[in-house]
Amino acid sequence: MNDDEIFSQRWLSNEAHGDLLLVDEAEQQRLGFSWTGDTIVDRLTGLEYFYPSTIGTALFFHGSFEAGEIAVVCAALRDCVAPVILDIGANIGVHTVAWAKALPEARIFALEPVASNRAVLARNAERAGVANRIEISTHAAAAQSGFVELAECEDAAYSTIGPRPAISVRNRYEVPAITLDDYVAQHDIARVDLIKIDVEGEDAAVLQGARALLERDAPLLLIEVSAPELERESTLDRLRALGYTAYSVTDGLIAPAISATRRAANFLFVPPSRAFIPTIDPAIAREEAAYRQRIIEQNRRQLVQLRIQLREKDREIHDLKAAAEERLALIDRLTESIAALQRRHELPGPASDGELVARLRGFNAELHEEVERQHQAATERLALIEDMERRMRALGDQVRDARDAAERFRAVADERLGVIERVQTELHAREAELAAKGAIIEKLDAMVAARHDDAAEVRETLVQTRARVEELELLAEERLQVIRAMKSGKTA
Repeated sequence: MNDDEIFSQRWLSNEAHGDLLLVDEAEQQRLGFSWTGDTIVDRLTGLEYFYPSTIGTALFFHGSFEAGEIAVVCAALRDCVAPVILDIGANIGVHTVAWAKALPEARIFALEPVASNRAVLARNAERAGVANRIEISTHAAAAQSGFVELAECEDAAYSTIGPRPAISVRNRYEVPAITLDDYVAQHDIARVDLIKIDVEGEDAAVLQGARALLERDAPLLLIEVSAPELERESTLDRLRALGYTAYSVTDGLIAPAISATRRAANFLFVPPSRAFIPTIDPAIAREEAAYRQRIIEQNRRQLVQLRIQLREKDREIHDLKAAAEERLALIDRLTESIAALQRRHELPGPASDGELVARLRGFNAELHEEVERQHQAATERLALIEDMERRMRALGDQVRDARDAAERFRAVADERLGVIERVQTELHAREAELAAKGAIIEKLDAMVAARHDDAAEVRETLVQTRARVEELELLAEERLQVIRAMKSGKTA
């Protein structure tokens, strides 16, 4: 099987067996990976990554993560001699390693405060043979140097030093923090060509700590802008004020950025000193769109299955409630019958009857507990369905954003195509005009050549005439001398 076929088989195997495929050695061999218990070592991508996780899921089933963003940076730095990159929030090194492989002269400084991410990043750099050009730092980039509290999330890709973690937090602890201005000074970095920032909403703080660096080098900026809306717009406005042009880069689609409407989106900021206009890679855009569509379809299937299971649980709960109510009614009837017998014979109820009632009531209590457990399970499944629906809505928003970006790009492309067509028309007209002038010039050249030939003949005739005149002048002089001599003789 080729790589595309293996990725398709991973989808199918996961749908059939779930995550049990991770511990199946035969499946590991067939599908090109090994499972360490926390991470997957993937022979297809050459990367190690946590699974399940946002990045890991994309790499396992699709083979790439943010391929469009990685490609546009490679294009921007391709002609740059020994480019220097700062990867802020490097995570497990997907971008860092890809850029190091694609740009053989690049030096990359990767800042990653989460220890587990940092360890996988180091191993990925070693596997790719680029560790000698990557320097890994334990620091978190911040507005001020010192120490900050890090919220390490269940999916470490969402870990943040900010106050608003996007998902549940696993642990909180202090990590060293540094401004990028201090970092480049401490490491004697003379020039920075690109800064990638993915810090879960703290991009404004990172930029605040890089003011001198931005003024000195005006590097390209690739930023995941994921702060609240007002802060997102503030980041775009601040960089535009420095002369940067903003482009939205999403799933391989690239378009001029008007505003930061999405909760989290990647932007490429190009300074005026760099003559670079990012362009779309159609192949990457098609692959990313196909992957997103496949995720949506899978989530829809899972949602349908969950709804079926929920209906089944609802029926089970209904049946259990009916059985419990029936048994409770039976207990009540038995209790009333025993009470009636006691009143009739004025005898205390036999112990056996009391035991029977106690057992029935105990059984009824167990039924109620079972009903509560089933109800709790149904509630959890309903919460899971609601979460799936939220995720589907988010994916739908992403698809709509991608389509909007595609429409904006198409409009820009159509406008540029119109300009190109007008220029081509003008060029064709100029070419026709030049061709006509060329024909006239050729005719003039022919006339000049003919006149030149005539002038040469006239010149030759003049030369011959001048020679004849000189001969006649000599002859006339000779005759004049003879006449003078004859006159002198007659006089004598």
